[in-house]
Amino acid sequence: DYVVESMRINDSVLSWKQVEGSFSNPNGEICKRTIEHICGLASQIARDDGGVRRDLLDLYCGNGNYTVPLSPHFSRILSVELNK
Repeated sequence: DYVVESMRINDSVLSWKQVEGSFSNPNGEICKRTIEHICGLASQIARDDGGVRRDLLDLYCGNGNYTVPLSPHFSRILSVELNK
């Protein structure tokens, strides 16, 4: 079972499946503000001194609600979730 959630982040609307039992920030407004803050930081650190986009390793990514909005900033993202 899952629900589809949507959230406006800056100028984009992101949607994802929230699968029952998977990790997500339960407070929607805090989640939104955290994503916006992290994306702002990512825009500052995602490129090396030569302007080449870096890769990101996202550990304990849950359902990816932070991974997806970070994706435009990085060349590649490897996301890992251990869910037993």
